[in-house]
Amino acid sequence: NFQALDMTNNHFIGNIPADIGKLQKLQMLDLLGNKFNGKIPLSLKNLTSLAYLYLGVINLHGNIPSSLGKCPLVYLALGGNNLGGTIPKQVLTLSLLLNLYLHDNHMVGSILLEIENLINLEQLDVSRNMLSGKIPSTLGSCVKLRFLYIQSNNFWGTLPSSLSY
Repeated sequence: NFQALDMTNNHFIGNIPADIGKLQKLQMLDLLGNKFNGKIPLSLKNLTSLAYLYLGVINLHGNIPSSLGKCPLVYLALGGNNLGGTIPKQVLTLSLLLNLYLHDNHMVGSILLEIENLINLEQLDVSRNMLSGKIPSTLGSCVKLRFLYIQSNNFWGTLPSSLSY
């Protein structure tokens, strides 16, 4: 039984209720395209079956909670918000993750070496943030990576040879 909560493209406002973390069998949470604000609830860590999390374009702020690394996420979409801070190391340990969308936020810092743990990653979009530093050579460990969007950041240096064919 697939358990999903899809509330896309409505006009919901306010904070995402912390009680959403009580829906422990939830496998998909989609709040895309609403008018929520506030932070990502820390209670999401209780969703131990959550594979698909869509919280894009809903005006969230604050940091990405490291506790999301406790969810068995396959798809994480947080693009188009006002999220800041760094990409949590714990999110980069989600070995089942296929798609990671963090575009159009205010993320800072660099892409951490732990990106190598995302061995199933097919799409990574961190475009239009304030990330900086060199692209880590460990990105080459993401052997299934087909789409990489890193434009409009402050990356520098040379592209790692691990990204060449």
